[in-house]
Amino acid sequence: NAHSSQFGNLLGFGTNSNGRSLMADLDVVAHEYQHSVSDRKVKWGFSGFDGYTGETLILNEGYADVLGEYCDILQDGEDPNEWMGGYDVLNEGSATDRSYIKHFKNELDPSVNYMDNKSDFYNKIEAHDGATVLSHAAYLMHIYGIPDNYAARIWFYSMDYLPKGADVATLYDWRNALAQASNDILDKAYSNIRTRNLMKAKVLMACNAVHVPAPTSRLGDANGNCRLDSGDVTYLSQYLNGTRTLDAFNLSLCDVDMDGNVSSNDLSRLRKAVNSNEFLRF
Repeated sequence: NAHSSQFGNLLGFGTNSNGRSLMADLDVVAHEYQHSVSDRKVKWGFSGFDGYTGETLILNEGYADVLGEYCDILQDGEDPNEWMGGYDVLNEGSATDRSYIKHFKNELDPSVNYMDNKSDFYNKIEAHDGATVLSHAAYLMHIYGIPDNYAARIWFYSMDYLPKGADVATLYDWRNALAQASNDILDKAYSNIRTRNLMKAKVLMACNAVHVPAPTSRLGDANGNCRLDSGDVTYLSQYLNGTRTLDAFNLSLCDVDMDGNVSSNDLSRLRKAVNSNEFLRF
């Protein structure tokens, strides 16, 4: 096992079954170090040990998983398509060791207890398991085409927008924090407004895909009037033919098939939903 202690700024690392230290895997070290960073920046601390549950603790573990993985990808040359926590050391050990590997994408070992969306989330879920809501969203940002160096900065600086204190922050706060940090990072990264808005939208699309949408939003609501109608079809059609610009929030709602892109497939799906008065669900 490995742990971070808020008392004395200490990190502790065990070994795998073959005696190799978990310190040999950068994402494990970075995960524990990130707990100390979170404690300083967001003051989450380590409260809630009654079962180690709750949304703030899930955020604490999720940020540690995600930023640990980005350290591995950007600093240690890890395969950017691996997206597994602790793999380098734990995969060398026993079957029990391998059962502790964290899988952040959908190609999963069926023996792994995995949860990739908020539909499966309750406050009674242990925080390390619940953290996969965040880590899977980060993986989706990667496959949606947000460059890892920008995504890592979005995640790190999003902590500046989170509520401070133990047992305060929620998954909706996390979504809002990512959105605000993406404005800071992506406004400087992309000069073309369509590209910039699309990249910002992809951050929100990843949140939508793990079932953490904005509380009042409706999938397919391209024109922002809080209902599905022919106006949404018109707005999306105009966006696709280049005659209309959509902001990141409304653009994220146009990803009707939730594949991280806005395309003619989404337009067809939206038109069908409007014509049949169907309610599209995240």
